[in-house]
Amino acid sequence: MSKKIGPERLLEFPAICEIALNILHIPRPENIQDSHPVCRFFKIIDYLQKNPDILLPSLIDDDAFLTYTSSIYTGCGFPSWDEIWKESIEYASRTDLTLSKEMLRAIDFKLNNPRVLSYALFDKNIFISKDFMSFHPLFTITNDGIIYSLDNISVNEFAFECHFKALAYQIIGNHSKRCIYPDMLQCGYSYFGINECKYYKEGLCDGNIDCKSPLLDLEISNGQLINGCEFEFFFRALGCSIKDIEVINTGKNILLDDIKIAVHNIQAQK
Repeated sequence: MSKKIGPERLLEFPAICEIALNILHIPRPENIQDSHPVCRFFKIIDYLQKNPDILLPSLIDDDAFLTYTSSIYTGCGFPSWDEIWKESIEYASRTDLTLSKEMLRAIDFKLNNPRVLSYALFDKNIFISKDFMSFHPLFTITNDGIIYSLDNISVNEFAFECHFKALAYQIIGNHSKRCIYPDMLQCGYSYFGINECKYYKEGLCDGNIDCKSPLLDLEISNGQLINGCEFEFFFRALGCSIKDIEVINTGKNILLDDIKIAVHNIQAQK
């Protein structure tokens, strides 16, 4: 049993998830094994199965956490903590980011409390500390959906990311549990259950849209959307329109190679 990774080592799970998610950049086909969180997770599990002596001896000791995680980074051939922090600080230092200062403050807190993302609940002193409590979540998951706190973030930035993620999920065949029509696209608000769209609140739209949907004319001023569908505004920013897209089935998985071929064909037509 000592060579198995199972329930008896469940407390290591948060640390393994953190390592799997600590990527330097968005995964690309040529480095998918080292950059995609799922691939990294399985690689970590495989490494720990082959090296049963690498254990996390304490959940409330920073040095033990760093020794354990650093051993995994090295053994799996992943970038080290130092490389990750360097990349994170450089990214968070960009002045065009809405939460640049907040991100840098969070990184500094993590540097001084390395296990805080994984094991804050195991250490009361961290969990109730003034520094830890000063960070406010951008969203809270409830039974009715997701409640977002938009006080410290650009609404347009939030909307664009929300719609972008929803479109990406539907391209690869991941249905939302709120999907009504698989032959239509869901906007980000509908896909994630975020009750922020005024047209949805007024009963004018159910969040499922296709090329035949009656869309309100967009009213734009200085690059900002004044009135109209935010999802269509998002598509316009990408250089197209919902009217240009024919949806067959958002629940059908599409291979990466098929997407690359389609993109190549579109570029060849330009």
